[in-house]
Amino acid sequence: MADNLQLNVGTGGGVLKTQDDGTAHWQQVVAAFGETSLTTVEKSAPLPVDATSITAAKTSLATSAALAATSSVDLDSSQISVGTTGKLIALMVTSSVPLKIVLKTLLNAAESADKAVFFAAAANNLLFIMPSKEFFTQVYDAGAGLDGFRVTITNLDGSAASDVYCTFFWDEV
Repeated sequence: MADNLQLNVGTGGGVLKTQDDGTAHWQQVVAAFGETSLTTVEKSAPLPVDATSITAAKTSLATSAALAATSSVDLDSSQISVGTTGKLIALMVTSSVPLKIVLKTLLNAAESADKAVFFAAAANNLLFIMPSKEFFTQVYDAGAGLDGFRVTITNLDGSAASDVYCTFFWDEV
């Protein structure tokens, strides 16, 4: 078979660009980006992705030993640095029991309304990478109390206690 497919054969339709591997036609697609005008992706115009856009990467680990069956605990990140805004990049939560995880922010130790809810299966890491570091942010405030991120973790097992762990990953700008 030949490459390309004629659309609306007999009526003069356009041609669809394909490659024929002998078993099927594979459509060729041109990648482009832009809001008001499109730029075709090529070596001289790569996709505008910046994997190095992290200004000041921060992490902190919070843990609770032997969280009782059906009980909850708050695990907090460390303090956001003076004069910066913390922008959450990812969360990693693990335990040997199934969990419910509720993400919140903290301003002067006062927690926000629930921002997101996740569930994790027993003995599995939940790694949630934020779709953008602009989704969950917290500004440093000079008042008394922690400015940062919080997860409220609930042990969903009806009979077993378990240690729980949360690692917060954020950028400070």
